[in-house]
Amino acid sequence: ASLSAEQILDRLDGLIRQAAPHLVEDMRRSLVSIRSSVAEVLPRLLNAGGGNDDLFTVRETVLNYLPETLANYVALPPAFRASHVLADGKTARQLLVDQLALLDRQLQEVVANVASSDAQALLANGAFLRQRFQQPDFLAPR
Repeated sequence: ASLSAEQILDRLDGLIRQAAPHLVEDMRRSLVSIRSSVAEVLPRLLNAGGGNDDLFTVRETVLNYLPETLANYVALPPAFRASHVLADGKTARQLLVDQLALLDRQLQEVVANVASSDAQALLANGAFLRQRFQQPDFLAPR
């Protein structure tokens, strides 16, 4: 059975609570932004039905990508996270900041996609209303 928006957000909140003591402020800010994006679009995506790329991205981020990313970081000893250079001259801490920022940007794109879709629906509705009510109705009795 699929998880509801509330269940997915509960999982995300639990994940954030567990990880928070291990994170620096930039990381926590990214998680707050990620949570905000998920909370904004998830109910609408679920109501729209399955098979949506944006819904897949949100679900996978919350249920797989983010938990794995945080678990990999938290598994490292605290001193190692901050001091050992791992790749591209960056420490684990810097790499996690980058990875969370990437996930955050991706979810902000999903929010923009959903908003764009809603905006298109609004524009289409406006065009319909203009056509319906601004055209003279030649068949109407005078």
